[in-house]
Amino acid sequence: MTVIPRQAFTDAEKAILRQELRGAEYAGKTPEEIARMLTIRSLIPNPKPQPQLPKPLDKAVLFQQLQSALVNFSDQALIRLSEAVDANDHATVKLWADLALARGWVTQADYDLVVAELQKTVPDPDWESHIPGPTRMFELIGRDRGISVAEVEELMA
Repeated sequence: MTVIPRQAFTDAEKAILRQELRGAEYAGKTPEEIARMLTIRSLIPNPKPQPQLPKPLDKAVLFQQLQSALVNFSDQALIRLSEAVDANDHATVKLWADLALARGWVTQADYDLVVAELQKTVPDPDWESHIPGPTRMFELIGRDRGISVAEVEELMA
């Protein structure tokens, strides 16, 4: 494993950091605490809106809407449709509804109900309302870089 050495602070970066360390929030803190304060990522509001995902399919609802067509489906077709619903496969369920409409097995109104059901969405449950933000180090010098206790001590001297 190759260890890449840290790029040293420039004189300008050292000046910025020295000025920062004069701030009241660092008074009475140990070099270890200061190093942590400079490199910790605080949580910030997620700037991306919560995405919407297709609503999980409900077999009872869809089969009710396709009831008039189901009698025309073979046993194998019913199994495949059921598997598609269980797999939350919106595209395949839409194809079965398209087939039922094309063959005249469902009314346009029932077909429209199925399509409306397939188009429903729910908020993404995995979306995070807060995400890690930039470190104070990044805010100060424009790059994320760790800082050792020895470097903090040197800057405070």
